[in-house]
Amino acid sequence: MNDRALAPNTDATWDALSPTIREVFDSMFGRGRYRLERNSDPRELFTITVAASQA
Repeated sequence: MNDRALAPNTDATWDALSPTIREVFDSMFGRGRYRLERNSDPRELFTITVAASQA
């Protein structure tokens, strides 16, 4: 997300957004068939990387 004021790269932002993020990727790939990684450096934008076992 390209807005540090709206979504700072914090655990609180992750806690707020992760249920929706997981719901989207569960519907795309199936539950447990992907991996999410968050860049937790607070100096960086809120960013997640998604790796799926199959498309």
